[in-house]
Amino acid sequence: MRNNLIIILNEKGWTQKKLSEELIKNGINADRTIINKIINSKRIPSLKLTFAISWALNYPIEKIFMPKESEIFNNGNNNNPRSR
Repeated sequence: MRNNLIIILNEKGWTQKKLSEELIKNGINADRTIINKIINSKRIPSLKLTFAISWALNYPIEKIFMPKESEIFNNGNNNNPRSR
């Protein structure tokens, strides 16, 4: 999943550690290594973590995370509404 997390952190003057601390303070177990893996597309965050990151940064989810179409739809299946 592509993301703008590092760009948004830089805009806010936040580090990965600062985001992690904000999440942990609010009961979300996400240390700096988890944040780093998300930034580097080595880990896809859970729905709960996705919402928590959005809330902590005060950014809409869709401005932070952009899933690839193949991650949303099974390309062998015509359930993709864009293909209709």
